[in-house]
Amino acid sequence: KFTNMNRNQIQRILKKNGLQGDSLVDVWYSDHSKARDLLDRIIPGYGQKIEKQIRWETEPGIKALEIIKSKINILQKETAAQNSERVRSGDYQIEKTIIDFNQILIDGISISQFMYTNIPHTYSTGGWMDLLGIPLKWIRLQNCIIRNAQLSCGIFDNSEFYNVEFLNCNLNDCSFKNCRIGFIRFGDQSGSFTNADLNNAFVNAIDSPDISFKHPILHAVIGPSAEVAV
Repeated sequence: KFTNMNRNQIQRILKKNGLQGDSLVDVWYSDHSKARDLLDRIIPGYGQKIEKQIRWETEPGIKALEIIKSKINILQKETAAQNSERVRSGDYQIEKTIIDFNQILIDGISISQFMYTNIPHTYSTGGWMDLLGIPLKWIRLQNCIIRNAQLSCGIFDNSEFYNVEFLNCNLNDCSFKNCRIGFIRFGDQSGSFTNADLNNAFVNAIDSPDISFKHPILHAVIGPSAEVAV
């Protein structure tokens, strides 16, 4: 029985059922509704998960991803420069980087609008900013507040999180393989961090009112009252 599939297996199954294309992205979008339903019949919910992830490999998805990653990098550098200047002037109150996904625009429109306009889809996130399935691998987030994003099914493999707070965000069914997590907290106590894949991750502390994970992890202090481990 399947619990997961690699890209070649997915492409083979889809082609066997009449979908055409040279790459997995091409095959998927030859009939994305049929592709999703085929996988959902094999592994319930799996087609929906792949649909959220594979859209970031389309041309519009790649464009959106690069803008998002660039904006995250710029915001952190700006805050670091401001903090350095503040310290030089004798003010040791360090400010956090605010990454508000409601404020990040692509071609003058929101991330959700851009993705829905340019990529076929069969769902929406309601009032959430739609970053479902986003592959933010190898990123480093430090002293940040992340606001207003549905990040479930995201791929954060090999990334680093140090003192990161999420407000109005969900991170369900995400991959954090090989990550280093110093401290993550959900400041409004309304977000969730369920079914996380923390395979080979080092976790110091995660503070979330709703948390579960798939694999044993190297070290953790987890729960609604977690504190940074010493």
